[in-house]
Amino acid sequence: ELARKNAHVFMLGRNLEGCQAVIEKIKSETASQPARIVNVSSRGHAIVAGIEFEKLNDPNAQDPTQRYAQSKLAIILSTNELNKRYLEGEQVYANSLHP
Repeated sequence: ELARKNAHVFMLGRNLEGCQAVIEKIKSETASQPARIVNVSSRGHAIVAGIEFEKLNDPNAQDPTQRYAQSKLAIILSTNELNKRYLEGEQVYANSLHP
């Protein structure tokens, strides 16, 4: 029961954690070489206006499609921030895409 209630938070976290682990590895190993990071998201992100953080812990607040869309939006937003905050001036470029 607990796993079912927290599945939406898990999905958001899982989608972002995998990206972050790879990003940190790439940054440390390719500092002197050009590299690209490509995060796979989904155009499904377009059905939501943003991430409703206050509703993440309420399993009844949104349907699974909205939660999926928010997790994909989170990937896009984190990729954009990655470029702004961490990769500016480096030879590593990050992009997100819809398959």
